[in-house]
Amino acid sequence: MNTIPTEYRLEGDGTSIQSLPKISLHDHLDGGLRPQSLIELADEIGLEVPAPDAEALGTWFTDQAAGGGQVLERASHGIDLVQAIGGPAVRVSATGANVPLAGDDRPADSEIDDVLALTLELERGAVATVQVVWQRTGLPRTYELDVIGDGARVECVLDPEFNAKGNADGAPIDLLSGHPSERSMQRFLDAARAGDQSAVACTPSEATAALATALACEQALKSGGRVDVVCA
Repeated sequence: MNTIPTEYRLEGDGTSIQSLPKISLHDHLDGGLRPQSLIELADEIGLEVPAPDAEALGTWFTDQAAGGGQVLERASHGIDLVQAIGGPAVRVSATGANVPLAGDDRPADSEIDDVLALTLELERGAVATVQVVWQRTGLPRTYELDVIGDGARVECVLDPEFNAKGNADGAPIDLLSGHPSERSMQRFLDAARAGDQSAVACTPSEATAALATALACEQALKSGGRVDVVCA
């Protein structure tokens, strides 16, 4: 007789996790599902897919121009973070460079730039930059954020550590935090239990604004100019 291990039961009442409803909070369809599965799901709900069969759809996912470009996949989290702190962007510019940083990790026919630099002009008058580097395997990787304001400067490390150090209005800042994904998940669960849509970390309108900014950055990357962010 098969039994469910203790680690797959909730603490307290011991409810089986396998028996609970599931939802995918973050799933990249170009890597999380087989192309044929996507076609079948699209057929069920009457959604048109951009390719006629599984093989062509798989190729579409790996095509930079067709599959969404470079910014959405690589820089969307940085854009989210900037707009969460500084407010919405109204205009952007972007540049990329194909330089030998990725090493053997880069496929010979890849169109992806090793370096992306995005500049976001924010509605409140501030300017933010998001930089993404595709470096070779084995080098240390970090996810960092610097915030500079009137009378304040804070340096944050978001991966692999989670801390913030600096000074604000003459007072030192030295914060240490747990993994932000754990707090985001807990906040989502609390909001779901309370039925409060406004309590989630990122509302649908905020997610839409981040998507609009990413699309504007993609356009700026292609045109080489400044592009206005259009968000309905």
